[in-house]
Amino acid sequence: MEGAIADVRASGGTIAYVRVGFTEADWDAIPATNKSFAPMAQHRLQLPRW
Repeated sequence: MEGAIADVRASGGTIAYVRVGFTEADWDAIPATNKSFAPMAQHRLQLPRW
């Protein structure tokens, strides 16, 4: 990852970081049919920080 970031910066690109956080109400609002987030919501998983 460091190499990719360095390459982008060397080429004049911009690196953006996004952090996603969920409250208990957010977790509860995720429908079971949501294929992306439902498995994470079921266990209140936290995504890794890079």
